[in-house]
Amino acid sequence: MESLRRPGGNLTGITIFGSAAVTKRVQLMHELVPQATAIAYLMNPNHPSGEIEMSAAQTAARALRKEMFVLRARNEPELDAAFTTMA
Repeated sequence: MESLRRPGGNLTGITIFGSAAVTKRVQLMHELVPQATAIAYLMNPNHPSGEIEMSAAQTAARALRKEMFVLRARNEPELDAAFTTMA
């Protein structure tokens, strides 16, 4: 069976991005803090696959019955504002 844990086949490259990795990170977050009712998802809207990854995170959060707040930051002032909002 092929999965992230046992990929099978040949490895020709690697990335830390991708919807499967995002889904796994949301699942791991749930395992670490199962009592959390909400997830804050910080994304760079300029990233080419940002919307695809955000959609995967939302799907994973819904499956875990978690509310997800999406924050977008393109630069340092927007990043500061996003962290203020999260706090």
